[in-house]
Amino acid sequence: MPREYFCASHDMLLKLKSLSDSEFGRLMRATLQYSCNGQTPPPSYLKGKEASHFDGMMVEVDKQVRAYEAKCRQNSENQRRRWQKQRAEDKEQSVRELYDRIQSYTTVTNNKYKNNTPLTPQGVEVAAAMYDPGVAQVAECWQQNMGVLSPALGEQIAAWVQVAEPGMVCAVIRYAVLAGKRDGRYIDSVIRNAVARNVTTLAAWNAEQVERQQQNTPNDTKTTTEVKRKWLR
Repeated sequence: MPREYFCASHDMLLKLKSLSDSEFGRLMRATLQYSCNGQTPPPSYLKGKEASHFDGMMVEVDKQVRAYEAKCRQNSENQRRRWQKQRAEDKEQSVRELYDRIQSYTTVTNNKYKNNTPLTPQGVEVAAAMYDPGVAQVAECWQQNMGVLSPALGEQIAAWVQVAEPGMVCAVIRYAVLAGKRDGRYIDSVIRNAVARNVTTLAAWNAEQVERQQQNTPNDTKTTTEVKRKWLR
């Protein structure tokens, strides 16, 4: 943006005191013209002692123009930084508000979502027990097959690992998923019943499942065999 003025300091009165009013007027007019559009007057215009002062006046104008342009660039940079800072603050505020809205659905004050329930004293013990490889194995299996692991379920997993092998607990979790029973209470009942039958290892669980499968198929096998025998007769 071009300047609309030329700054004339008061000490010019002392520097130009030897000029007459007409010489001073012509010098000021020529200086203002140069400040406005960069044009210099014809030599015939500055016909008195003011001609010797015009070069000094042009230097002063150019100096003021450079200072003004530098100030404009600095103001532009400051404005750009303020705009970037404000934009970052607005973005941070938007993220914070979004986070707050999300948190309102994950705290214990909401009856529908309670994923952010603080750990109970037992939950603290479970958090420490998560460093146990067996508990960590079952927790990973749960998250892969069932979803989010809450502190309460973490406590339940620690209890399961105390009475059964981690591999067996993982097998029961997968068994529940295949049965369409994505419920910790169902898994707990299966493990309790298995422990009551003295089934606490993965090998024992697998053997029991094979035995059950064999018990369910003999009737069909026998029927098929009898049909074949009758047909062959």
